[in-house]
Amino acid sequence: MPYERFLIQTVEARPAITMPELAARLLEQHEVVAAPAMLSRFLCRRGFSYKKALMAAECARANIRDERRAWRDHRQVRMRQEPHRLVSLDETYVNTKMTRLRGRARRGQRLRMSAPLDTGRPTPSSQGFAVTS
Repeated sequence: MPYERFLIQTVEARPAITMPELAARLLEQHEVVAAPAMLSRFLCRRGFSYKKALMAAECARANIRDERRAWRDHRQVRMRQEPHRLVSLDETYVNTKMTRLRGRARRGQRLRMSAPLDTGRPTPSSQGFAVTS
């Protein structure tokens, strides 16, 4: 395919690009009309798969990394020593608007993308549990 390099470079630069967007780019830059389904099959044959992997954008911040490291190295160790004292409370929310949930990456490679914090109106959810004997 004469536009193979263009398509692969575009997907590698923007893994979350949709097939209609990729078709529009191909038309815009090379004046070639292509069906989104054809582009998807082409990418699959070239070793790309359709993946879903979303990480919170705040995980990349230094202070969050430090807190996660402290949790893993100190607090989790103590919880394993005294599991009877563990009480878990969780408050979270769900919001799926405006964030692409899938992208493309080569087979065997993880697709890492981030999602912004606090977008739109959240639906809150709280839960808690304790281990008792």
